[in-house]
Amino acid sequence: ADTDSIEITASDDDGDTLEFSLVEDEDELFAISATGALSLQAGKSLDFETKKQHVITVMVDDGTATASTEITLTVKNENDEAPEIKADQVFSPAEDLPAGEAFGTVNVDDADGETTYTFSIEDENNELFTINAETGDLELAEGQSLDFEGEQNQYVITIKVSDQVNETTAQITIAVTNVVDSLFED
Repeated sequence: ADTDSIEITASDDDGDTLEFSLVEDEDELFAISATGALSLQAGKSLDFETKKQHVITVMVDDGTATASTEITLTVKNENDEAPEIKADQVFSPAEDLPAGEAFGTVNVDDADGETTYTFSIEDENNELFTINAETGDLELAEGQSLDFEGEQNQYVITIKVSDQVNETTAQITIAVTNVVDSLFED
């Protein structure tokens, strides 16, 4: 926040009063007080996803001589972005898929780089499909079967993914594929 500050320190062998100034700030994000309190300029913010480090040059003056140094500020990542379910995902299980067998994994992107997600299916009327809460693997539910030639062979379901702070939902398509039945009997 632009109300927080980091105290920059310097020493002077003569014990003179030191005055700080900002010499270089390429991104024009920071301000420094004469006493060395470094802060963000009013209304400015840091964003890990945009830039992870900022290098500034601070100068100190004792009234007679000056010294300057580069300071590297590393931005810490916070979980402030919701994961995104990749758009237009279509899964194509064969109609003879055994119950409990995975037929696809829901793909997720997260600008925060999170790697731990919780998946769920948000359709109350869905009885055909399940999702592994940890991996995002889609499966045919126990006791269910698919039929390409039946009344419905394409399903659109809503998937929710959470990174434990933020969550999002998206629809995916499951299009059952045909399996040619044997024409000959032994």
